[in-house]
Amino acid sequence: NADALQDVNLYKGAYPAHYGGRLGAVLDVRSRDGSTKEFSGAAGISLIAAHATAGGPVGGGSWTASVRRTYLEPVLSLLRRSVEDVPSYYFYDGNGRLTLPAGGGRLTATFYGGRDNLELEIDADNTLGLRWGNTLGSLAWGRSLGARATLKLQGSYSEYQSESIIQALTTPI
Repeated sequence: NADALQDVNLYKGAYPAHYGGRLGAVLDVRSRDGSTKEFSGAAGISLIAAHATAGGPVGGGSWTASVRRTYLEPVLSLLRRSVEDVPSYYFYDGNGRLTLPAGGGRLTATFYGGRDNLELEIDADNTLGLRWGNTLGSLAWGRSLGARATLKLQGSYSEYQSESIIQALTTPI
């Protein structure tokens, strides 16, 4: 969700030293901080999805949250009436970020969760379904130690989930 992002950089080679030990490419995604001065929000609708973002001040820091979801199901349902083999598909995702002053530094909690769901009804008795998604979270604390040094402690969690559902002759496999 572009509303939740501050910056995105793709390094296909010759990436900075702090990414050392990587064999392939690095995708560096930075979440947007909310405003520490005032509440703000935005929402929008595109051809395939709706999205909303809000953020503002909290406890001397800021928060921001973004959500997005497709609404392809009704369009695909109409197509299925006249064209065979049109799958059912949707996705949703959410991002959140909280930044607070703590211990002479800055504490930042970041979250992302997203899921995709694809289902193809081959005929009345046979169905193929695929569901996949990611859940990510991180907690970081950073503090400047002077003009040339920074201390940063960070923990993160990442989980990818994938599920295949096959129903043959109305019997789940």
